[in-house]
Amino acid sequence: MGFVSWHGPTRSAVYSVVIRERRQMHIRWLRKTRLSERKVRRAAAADDASPHPRAAGEQEERGRPSRLESGTILLSLPGVPVTLQELEPFSELFRQGASLRVTGVLQSYDLNSAIAVIQDGGASLKVDTQHLRDINFRSNSTYQFIGELLIKPDNDAILQARIGRNVDGIDLNLYQQSLLIRRQYEAQLRSRRA
Repeated sequence: MGFVSWHGPTRSAVYSVVIRERRQMHIRWLRKTRLSERKVRRAAAADDASPHPRAAGEQEERGRPSRLESGTILLSLPGVPVTLQELEPFSELFRQGASLRVTGVLQSYDLNSAIAVIQDGGASLKVDTQHLRDINFRSNSTYQFIGELLIKPDNDAILQARIGRNVDGIDLNLYQQSLLIRRQYEAQLRSRRA
């Protein structure tokens, strides 16, 4: 058998198209779930400010503000990684509709209501998993969810998950340390730009 060469698009071009399609799916999901138009505009603006090149033949839309022009901050970005300990009622992260990424060990799962309870350290959080497909829940396994925080009048929070995955094998202490380092780096970048 001879050597087969690939004459299609380059790998980076394929990845750019995949990333763009995922962002467009996210924008469609935001519209479908009737989340605020402001959040849809933010996601679209973030898509416009993407460093990935557009595929050949795609038209660039004009007139929408870029990520920097729209004045978005860290908390308005989709899926901001946070620890469960940071989700206290007095925290700035504890906001209605905040898009968050949380990681924790599954303590319980109610099949009828599709509510999972994850825990990390002494903190726990309820996660609504009704929109997730093809995920098997096992107690004492580690899971990561991305979704919007819904706060009830009694300050009881639940994360409306749109993405979930099993991350068994992750070292939660090392993960939390990496979050701190990432935030320090992002703070340095913001201070340099100011």
